[in-house]
Amino acid sequence: MHFKLDENIPLRLERFLKTMNYSVSTVFSENISGINDTDLLSLCTKEDFILVTLDKDFVNLSSVQAHAGIIILRLRSQGIRAVIDAFERIVEKIPLQRAKNHVVIVEEHSIKIRR
Repeated sequence: MHFKLDENIPLRLERFLKTMNYSVSTVFSENISGINDTDLLSLCTKEDFILVTLDKDFVNLSSVQAHAGIIILRLRSQGIRAVIDAFERIVEKIPLQRAKNHVVIVEEHSIKIRR
């Protein structure tokens, strides 16, 4: 599985995912920070990457645009520790493969999976 981290995701999550043997790229490493949401989602779809973001706009965009999967973190705190903790919760509760072609919305006390 492949993940692309949006520019609002702490880069430490890249290391966390790589320790689990996932392929990870970031908008920073590809010099595409500032890309608009539609183009980013199209790029992720073309590359078959699951997008990881804090941007709530992708909830609506996912209903009108094809995607390879999106993980949206809707957290009170968006700091490094909160993001890593949220991913640890995801890994505990569901296999990350469930994110493939789905929208996974992670909130403080819940994880929702939508088509």
